[in-house]
Order: sequence, then C-alpha cells, then structure tokens
Amino acid sequence: MGVNKYQAMKNKGDWIGIAFRTGSFRYLQDDAIMGLTFGEFVHCEVVIGNDENGKAYGAFQGPGGGGFMPSDNKHVPPEWALFAMPLKKPTQTRGVLLHMLTLNLPYNYTDLWQCCIPTLLPWETELDCDKPESWRKGVFCSQAALLVLRRLARMDAIECPSDTRRLLEAFHSRGCSPNALFGLLNRGTKRVF
Repeated sequence: MGVNKYQAMKNKGDWIGIAFRTGSFRYLQDDAIMGLTFGEFVHCEVVIGNDENGKAYGAFQGPGGGGFMPSDNKHVPPEWALFAMPLKKPTQTRGVLLHMLTLNLPYNYTDLWQCCIPTLLPWETELDCDKPESWRKGVFCSQAALLVLRRLARMDAIECPSDTRRLLEAFHSRGCSPNALFGLLNRGTKRVF
C-alpha cells in the first residue's frame, strides 16, 4: 500500500475527497453500469489527505464478498476525477473512517439494482450515517461515500457548501450510483481534476 500523490492539492492542508473512476466499454460490467446509471463513472472512493498525500478507502466486490477497505488505486486523470473539500476536523474524520474499517462492513450487493431503478426508494429505510454498525447489509462504493460525506457535514468536519449539504441529506444512499454522486458534487464542490 503506497501513498497516492495529488499534485493539484499541494499546500492545501487537510482535505477529504471523492475520486471517481471512468468506465470502459471493453468491460461488460463497466458498460452495464454506465448504461444503467446514465454516465461515465463506475466506481468511487473516499480519499483523505494532507497537502498532496492521500489515502483512499472504498467498498469493493471481491472474494469472500468484498467490503469497505483501504484502496491501492492510483487516482490519476483522465481515468479518475476528484472532488475535494477542506477538512475542519481531520482527527475526527480519520476516526470515522477507522471506525468503519473496524466493522468489516460487507459489500452491499442487494441494493445495487436501486441505483438503476429507484422506484422503491421512497419506501426503503435510509441508513443512519451516524451508526455504521447498523449497516448490516454493508455498503457499495457510492453509498459509502455519500454516507461518509453526510456524516462529516453533520459533524461540521468539512467545509461544504450549503447546497451540497442539503443534497447530501436529501439523496437516498441505497439508490446512489457513482454517476448520481458525481452529479451531486459537481453542483458546487471544487473539482481538482
């Protein structure tokens, strides 16, 4: 596991970001995700950093079910896009992510379809961002990212535009695709690359 370099963040202090990976039509799974969620992104990760150094975390499918874990991905354009917000409370933010890691949260396969067909979301119970121990089904990548940002906004741990805060609260995590989260952040959050 190496430290990723985020040259565009140089001399910016503590920050939190969401990195989005573009898909490729060469891969059937990417092609399906892009088509069903109406966009070019197929995966996202939470990145916590200081200046140009960062560490990423994400929810991954994998052997034994996968789950929420550290990432070794190198977030480099043009394959990746990154949005970032300054951190007001870096220690508490790291604590939130470390707590999620200790829970060994599984990958949430059961809700993925709701990213494509959100018709049942109004009747679905939303996950409590303040209680990751209650996420028994686990989380998928963009669901985890949305819930982390929502919790940090509630804690006033990030410098987050008021419109973005409102959208983070309003969007149902069980139907949050990477493309939906990208669209939400693209409305007022600083895009680094």
